[in-house]
Amino acid sequence: MIGIIILIILGIVSLVNLFGEYKDSFILKCLSKPLLMPLLIAYYVLTAQDINILIILALFFGLLGDIFLLKSEQLNIMLGIASFFLGHVFYITYFLISIDFTFPPYFYLIIIPYIIIILGLFKLLYHHMGELRIPGLLYMIIITLMSFTTAIRYDAVKFIPYLLPLIGSLLFITSDTVLAIGLFKKEVKYGGVIVMFTYILAQTLITIGVTLS
Repeated sequence: MIGIIILIILGIVSLVNLFGEYKDSFILKCLSKPLLMPLLIAYYVLTAQDINILIILALFFGLLGDIFLLKSEQLNIMLGIASFFLGHVFYITYFLISIDFTFPPYFYLIIIPYIIIILGLFKLLYHHMGELRIPGLLYMIIITLMSFTTAIRYDAVKFIPYLLPLIGSLLFITSDTVLAIGLFKKEVKYGGVIVMFTYILAQTLITIGVTLS
């Protein structure tokens, strides 16, 4: 019951945030965005049977990234990238620990579309990233690796705990792609709404998935 209540509150805060993005209201974004990850941390801690510090740390660094990216100055962007980078490292560590590595070798073929994603994103943004080119590339690699580690857990967990983080990780890539295009290339219509909608849904699905594991 407490988990449902927290998710309802998260939904309300998310709507406030999305409305703030739509109206480009800095006040609404400042009031709502820093609450998103703490609510997910509370959901995880209060509903998971086995609490893993790696998930809490991943969400905590997501919180830091959210706060840093409230402003789009270069320092904030770099700190935001660094925060989410560390968050993905904790996710990757958690997902790798949950794998028993007994799946068939051909399953590694799934890495091919992820390599294509990295190369495609880097080619799209390479000439627009300036001094953030290397940090940007490293971030593209780490978030793609995070998604890959969710994909190779097929035989390690039940279907729903497998599917939700996988979908969440793909939404995470979508969110960061739209964000990167908006920051480095050109403004995306309703970009803020798209970024936050996919991001919130991504983190929520990942958190619910690992809670059910």
